[in-house]
Amino acid sequence: MCKVGITCGDFTYEDSSIVTHKLSGDLSTKITMRKDPIVLGVNANIDFLIKKGAKIKTGDSLIIYENSFEDKSINQLLDKLGSDFNETISDLSKNKVVSKYTGRVVDVVMYYNRDIEEFSPSVQKILKDYIASETQRGKIIDKNIDAENTTSISVHPINKQSGKRIKGIEVDGLCIEIYIEYVDELGIGDKISYYTALKSVISDVIKEGEEPYSDYEPEENIDAIVSSLSIVSRMCVDVYNALYLNKALIYLKKEIRDIYNK
Repeated sequence: MCKVGITCGDFTYEDSSIVTHKLSGDLSTKITMRKDPIVLGVNANIDFLIKKGAKIKTGDSLIIYENSFEDKSINQLLDKLGSDFNETISDLSKNKVVSKYTGRVVDVVMYYNRDIEEFSPSVQKILKDYIASETQRGKIIDKNIDAENTTSISVHPINKQSGKRIKGIEVDGLCIEIYIEYVDELGIGDKISYYTALKSVISDVIKEGEEPYSDYEPEENIDAIVSSLSIVSRMCVDVYNALYLNKALIYLKKEIRDIYNK
């Protein structure tokens, strides 16, 4: 429930409306997005992989890896060499996957269908660390599950997968999924509904400390302002009845409370 004012102005151009920073935050939603699966061959090298729980910004690297070469000796050479010359050469084959969102990495899931010993040393280390972490997590879950609780709890598969397709994708090595959670706040261009069919598009978000208020009770801020033209164009004039009745009920309740307190 919020306090809504009805008036026209340049901020309500073409059926738009404005909201306060507080209302924008109150109507925010946590969204978890999965990055497109990253498929690597057994000879690929991983220079960097984001950790679960890490906070990231748009454009930050999620994974940096080198392409899988057919000749395993080339990959081993690139993996071991650490000179400036090697860095220059290997940069030509490096791939970087970046984040489109600012938020937090809530999960990093790995699937593989080849023996761990077949992967490059860098991938082996990451894969072994992942298996150890997931095994420990599984033990904690098993320990805390009530024996009478029949609800199944999903734990990521940590064993080698069978077949060439993993989750519908052709894989010959390793498949990595990265899940990112971010907060999507109500902002300019988003659509909002004020009671029934009274829809509107946000034209601006009022900064904190600049919220409008009513003359009757200046200590209470108005959370949103919608145009009276929107009510007519949407053909939902019953909003006025709800508006007047709600205002009468709310302020009558306040008057009764004040009389009772006195």
